[in-house]
Amino acid sequence: MPSKAAWVMSESDTFDLLNAIDQRLATARLDEQQHSVLVRLRSLLEDDPHAPCEREIMPLTEMG
Repeated sequence: MPSKAAWVMSESDTFDLLNAIDQRLATARLDEQQHSVLVRLRSLLEDDPHAPCEREIMPLTEMG
C-alpha cells in the first residue's frame, strides 16, 4: 500500500523553501550534520509529491 504524504505544501511555498535552503547551504557555516539535514530536506522537497513513497524516512535523531 503506498504511503500518503504527511503534509501538503503549495508549489510556491516549496519553491521559496528550496531557495532558502540553497541560500543557507551557500552562505552559512554549517557543521556536517546541519549540512546533511538541509541536503536531505531539499531532496525530499524536490521529489515528485504524487509518487508513492518507496523508501523509509529515517528520523533525524538516527542520522549519523
